[in-house]
Amino acid sequence: MTGRWPGIAALCCLLAFGSSACEKGPAWVLWQRSSGGLAPPGEERWVVIEGYRELAECRREAAAQALLRRQVQLKLAGEFAARSPEADDTPEHARASAEREVDSGITVSGGHFAVRTLSGTPMVFDHICLSSSVDPRGPTGK
Repeated sequence: MTGRWPGIAALCCLLAFGSSACEKGPAWVLWQRSSGGLAPPGEERWVVIEGYRELAECRREAAAQALLRRQVQLKLAGEFAARSPEADDTPEHARASAEREVDSGITVSGGHFAVRTLSGTPMVFDHICLSSSVDPRGPTGK
């Protein structure tokens, strides 16, 4: 007789709340908010990265995303400089020098990444964990 109760409980859950309420989906969503760079002043863009069941897991990934952005920026700057070094420079030295220069304009803290652009406008990427019931783009989800 006890073998029937879990099945009956699941059926009651489905009937009372619908299937989505009975499933364990992500409780937290990692969002990326970007601004600055080539975007018009004051404009923000929100993109969903992934969903997580635990807030701590979401926050770890937010920090990892910010560090990854830093690595990508350094690699791009280094590769570009190594392809066209000054006449009296080696590709390796040009790469290292460019990476140091770009790194001096980068800020990484938790899920926050900002880099100073040549125009002086910072390009910012914030990785933010929000409850899965929250859409930071507002009611229209634009």
